[in-house]
Amino acid sequence: MENIFNKIDLTFLEISQNEKINKQKQDFNSSANNDLLLEGQKAGLDHNTLSFFKESNGYEMSWEKDSQSNILGKINILKLEYILKGIKSNYPSLSDEDPLYNFHPIDQFTDEAHCGLFINSIANNRMFFHRDGESETIDLMIDFNAYMELALEARGFFYWQKYIIEKLYDISSPESESFKKQMPEIFSDFKLESFDNKYESLKLK
Repeated sequence: MENIFNKIDLTFLEISQNEKINKQKQDFNSSANNDLLLEGQKAGLDHNTLSFFKESNGYEMSWEKDSQSNILGKINILKLEYILKGIKSNYPSLSDEDPLYNFHPIDQFTDEAHCGLFINSIANNRMFFHRDGESETIDLMIDFNAYMELALEARGFFYWQKYIIEKLYDISSPESESFKKQMPEIFSDFKLESFDNKYESLKLK
């Protein structure tokens, strides 16, 4: 996971130096303590996922092009203690028979949507997209490591995950269209084809 932190540093440096971006920030945390990491291991999180939290217990990066355009990006990896509580801590009425009961949000990139894992289930370590208020989740067919790689490649662009969903399930959306149009305009080195190739190379079979 060490190389992901190198990539985080390089990505944020590039965002900071981009003249088309008006405002940006990032925050690391101290590493998760051993008791918390052990709790994560017992809950069924894999070694690769936990290695991120050994370096920084959560991470946040955000930017915006300007205050008028509403073009922005955000990665918000929650602290491990919040991840382990799962979505059921926000919805106490969920029963253990509810499909969302074992869902654990990890990247809370907006107030309305997040991506996370089903812990202790057949889909363990696969990242899913979920929008608040909906009972369904959408399999992104990548693990947490791959998710972070792609999130950084996408610079956390607002709802970049919707582009993956369009690719996988042919579900078009305004967010996906915005990603395709705006990313190459804001980040001159961004190529959709390269992003596609990276996704295909990381996709779980």
